[in-house]
This record gives sequence, structure tokens and C-alpha cells, in this order.
Amino acid sequence: MKQQQTKTVGLLIEIILSAAFFPIISAVILQIFMQTQTVGKDSRDKASAMALTQSIADMYISRQDFDSMLEVQYENALLIEKDNRYTINLDDDINPSEKEAGDCFVSIDLSEVKKTSAGTLSRAKIQVEKQGDVLFELSVDKYRPGDKI
Repeated sequence: MKQQQTKTVGLLIEIILSAAFFPIISAVILQIFMQTQTVGKDSRDKASAMALTQSIADMYISRQDFDSMLEVQYENALLIEKDNRYTINLDDDINPSEKEAGDCFVSIDLSEVKKTSAGTLSRAKIQVEKQGDVLFELSVDKYRPGDKI
């Protein structure tokens, strides 16, 4: 009889441990899954920000008029220009957007670095921000030769 009671107690302890083990392991696995999903979203955002920044940098380096290229490329987006600074509003997936008050945007700061009789060296600082964090930043220099006399 005592041996039967020992087996029952052992079985009861095993059931209690199993019942406690599975919820703990499930919670840990669920937490890892959620972190993986967050990291994946952050990686997609950074990749999109990099592609957008490189596209704008290519437009800036080209010999064409940067203002008109931006207007044509982002005609369906809210594009704001003020004092050699452009701002393009983006949605949560880093796509150009018509929404006005977004917390995701790309800013382009244009400046002249050096101007001589031989030409002008200018710089564009392109930065994509989302919720106050900089996702990607790129500075591009462009040299434009001056007029030959």
C-alpha cells in the first residue's frame, strides 16, 4: 500500500512540474517570436530608408535640376522646400506620403562647401527619420565646374 502511495505522489509531482513547465516555456518562446518580428520590421525599415536615401543621392549627383527631379519623382508626396532644405513626409513603411503631420520623413539639407572660379563644391545631407530615430543618413558631395573664360 505504501508503494502504491509513493507512485501516486511521484505521478502527482510529475504532473505538477509538467503543468508548470509548459506555460513558462510557451511564454519564453512567445517573447522570442515577438522580438524576432520587431527586429525584422526594423531591418525592413532600415533597408527601405537606405534605398530611398541612395535614390535621392543619385538624383542630386546627376547633372539635371535637382528641384524639378524631386517634384517629378515625388509628385504624390508632400514635399516642403524652405531655405535649401527639403522635407518629404513618409508613411510607416518608409514610402512617400501626402499626409502632413507624420513622424516619419526624409530631410535633405543642401549647402555650398566651397566656391572658386574653377567651380563649386556643394553638399547634400540626406537623412531618414522615424519617430525621432535616424534610420539612415548619407552626405553626398557634387562638384560643378565654373564657366570657362
